[in-house]
Amino acid sequence: MKKEMLRRAIVPATLGIAGLVAAGCGGGAPAAAPPTTAVSATTAVSATTPAPVATSSPPTTSAPPTTAPAGPKTKFGDGTWVVNKDIAPGTYRTAGGPNCYWERDSDLTGSSNALIANDNVVGQAEVTILPADAGFKSQDCGTWSPLPSSGPQVTTFGDGVYAVGIDIARGTYSAPGGANCYWEQDSDFLFDGNGIISNDNPSGPVTVQIASGTVAFKAQGCGKWTAS
Repeated sequence: MKKEMLRRAIVPATLGIAGLVAAGCGGGAPAAAPPTTAVSATTAVSATTPAPVATSSPPTTSAPPTTAPAGPKTKFGDGTWVVNKDIAPGTYRTAGGPNCYWERDSDLTGSSNALIANDNVVGQAEVTILPADAGFKSQDCGTWSPLPSSGPQVTTFGDGVYAVGIDIARGTYSAPGGANCYWEQDSDFLFDGNGIISNDNPSGPVTVQIASGTVAFKAQGCGKWTAS
């Protein structure tokens, strides 16, 4: 016997869809549409870094230059000077002149009792001012300045005070002399009388050998000295 092939009814696609729609319309209230979610548009705001504000630095004020205290002078002229305040102690020299006068004093009273040493020099003058001196007076002597440690060591010279080994060379010297000739050899420049090695008032020609310990040689009114 032949088996009969079962035939399955094919519903057209359009009918199926219509039926579904009809079925939906036919029963009860229509289905509510799914709720819509409002999406708010966000605007991306980029963070803006503020530009740096230029600030001017306050003006710098330079410190005023410092002025060192003047201190005692080592060059000075005529006047009465306070030692260690106005002028520094030391050994000084000046070109002097025909009326140069100087004095060292133990105080500033102006009394003759304060006089340590003094001199009237024609020509170049030299003197040592000690730290213990209170005052130094100078009149018509020009400018005093420190005695240098070396010099020309000349072998001819006239009136004045000379440093041996600096101003003049050590040796034996001769001069014509005269009625007012005076010479003196000293072991220092203090001229207080204690440093005199030898001295003389010759009335005629004179010859002197400068001793080994002489540091200062003074000549007044003797004329020109020449190494012999």
